[in-house]
Amino acid sequence: AEDANIRKALRDVCKSQGFSARVSPILHDIADVNANLSDGRYFFLDIKREGRLLYDAGRVELAEPRELTPVEAQRIVQDDFDEWYQASRQFYRGFEFFLQDNDLRRAIFNLNQATESAYKAILLVFTSYAPHEHLLEWLGERAALYGPVYRELFPQLGEKEKKRFELLDKAYIGARYKKAFPVFPGDIDYLAPRVKRLLELTESLCREEIERIGRDGVGP
Repeated sequence: AEDANIRKALRDVCKSQGFSARVSPILHDIADVNANLSDGRYFFLDIKREGRLLYDAGRVELAEPRELTPVEAQRIVQDDFDEWYQASRQFYRGFEFFLQDNDLRRAIFNLNQATESAYKAILLVFTSYAPHEHLLEWLGERAALYGPVYRELFPQLGEKEKKRFELLDKAYIGARYKKAFPVFPGDIDYLAPRVKRLLELTESLCREEIERIGRDGVGP
């Protein structure tokens, strides 16, 4: 809860500055950062190599990073992919179960979770990092750096398309806690095949990248 409050406060500060592009702060305690450095997570290695220290209270030190061999790097991203892609498939099966039971509220919640899990699988495979974030728009924008998995699937060109993606995004909270969460068969008919296609793209993109990492190691 404390981390969530700090994260929200940082976001509010960033929004108030009027930056030309969205700034999304990432928050981790020092124990988590050092554990990721020791494990050779290259998202954190890049931060230590290329990041700028803005303030140092002098109370902590960063761990010495460990460079991974291609085999080690491949094992890590394979484990991450197996966990998150499997979760996305399980949530999609949950969606199908609740849809068959005509429970649209729980069905769209499972679609939301399938989407979130797929995006996090992509981010973990390509960057070795997935943020503690549930907003599909935020996750989708970042996953889209590695394949056609956001605007191509959820184009939001018209008002109805935009509203339906927002409905999917809001289902993380609304579909769990609001009995009257407004979801209709037409929304499901529009969203479900797009989420299913996202899972297909996630599998193909990630497997190709995992194979490349095993051959070349991390990095472009």
